[in-house]
Amino acid sequence: MKKCKHCGAEIIKIDTPNGAVVCDADPTTYWVNNPTTEIITPNGERIYCRLNGELEKAHGIGYLKHTCFQ
Repeated sequence: MKKCKHCGAEIIKIDTPNGAVVCDADPTTYWVNNPTTEIITPNGERIYCRLNGELEKAHGIGYLKHTCFQ
């Protein structure tokens, strides 16, 4: 697992059609109704979604873009 050279957080790179995106290493469950957040799926899709909801109605897992503000 790689670490961010600025903040030390664990990160991963996910290939997307527009190039690689650096994301936080922990996967996040997402729901697509009433989107408020962008998430990157393991196969590189950008999905606009919510990060809360009923677990049995979740649409999938993805990764948040890494932002350490450095």
